[in-house]
Amino acid sequence: MKFDELKNEPRRITLIACAGFEDRAIKATERLIQHEIRLQNFVVIKFGAEENRDNEKALFELAKELVSQDDYVECDAGELSPLTKVISPLTPKEDLVVFDVTGCSRSVMLVLLSQLYDIGIEFDILYTEAEEYYPTFGAYEEITEDDDQQHAFLRLNMFEESEVLHSSHCEVESFSEFEGRMLPNYPFYLITFLPFKRGRLSAILQSLESQVRIFIRGQPVRDDLKWRGEAVDIPNADLVDEGTVVDLQTLDWRETFSFLEGQYQSNGNMFRYNFVVAPLGSKMQTVGCALFAKAYSEVRIITSTPKQHYAHSYSRGSRETFIFRGISAAKIEEWAGFQ
Repeated sequence: MKFDELKNEPRRITLIACAGFEDRAIKATERLIQHEIRLQNFVVIKFGAEENRDNEKALFELAKELVSQDDYVECDAGELSPLTKVISPLTPKEDLVVFDVTGCSRSVMLVLLSQLYDIGIEFDILYTEAEEYYPTFGAYEEITEDDDQQHAFLRLNMFEESEVLHSSHCEVESFSEFEGRMLPNYPFYLITFLPFKRGRLSAILQSLESQVRIFIRGQPVRDDLKWRGEAVDIPNADLVDEGTVVDLQTLDWRETFSFLEGQYQSNGNMFRYNFVVAPLGSKMQTVGCALFAKAYSEVRIITSTPKQHYAHSYSRGSRETFIFRGISAAKIEEWAGFQ
């Protein structure tokens, strides 16, 4: 049991958690308490929206069972300097960071993973699955009720305009931590993900004229969610028919990392293209993208950010909390064959 490993961890543990609006955002913290894991510091990232208030209050109360008041820190998602002050003095020999990405926005995840990588600290990642994700299987059945993919594609209005899917129109976002090295007059090599929300992908494709486009189709590992691997083709039918689509599982970040690394290194691609990755997949696939771009700093990361979330149409409930242990810049670079 990896929770037992954390309980017996000799280093001081700093926990970072995000007060997202989903039910599952606080489950990992509750399970740390159940396993009697003590912390040196607890940092909670807040988003400030009304739908996040309940989890903000819940994490504040849970913190009382994990740390003293002096070792509890809150910071706003738009201003992470209080968190940076906590993690900057940490040392690899004496400290371990545990980062719960469950309630985290993609943008905050990318920035924090970059910071953890840069300071050289070892960190574990916690991720709690939802019981049910949107769009639900019922919505999928309604859209595909006549088994005609073309008709299903024409029902895209259900995906794009209604609250069947969890967000509204999107804007492209770039990051100073992942600027990459973009050489003038070099063509672009884009790797991105097929999302249920087509508008998120459209924003990326419209912002970047790329010579090569590879789309990753996320394949859930849970049997009850495997239908989603097929369903995601519906809002992206034209891209699936005309583009290069690769299936990758959604849970293990290393599979995403290895695929990206293979694309980057094969056929001299790293010397022939400006390499851009747009993580629109699962949380753990985003982890793989971030760590890949940190290991290969010539790679740029961009993403598309919804202007608004529909919190009631995102996910329900919670299941298992997964722990991915022993991540650090040194281990990533050794694993990637740099040393």
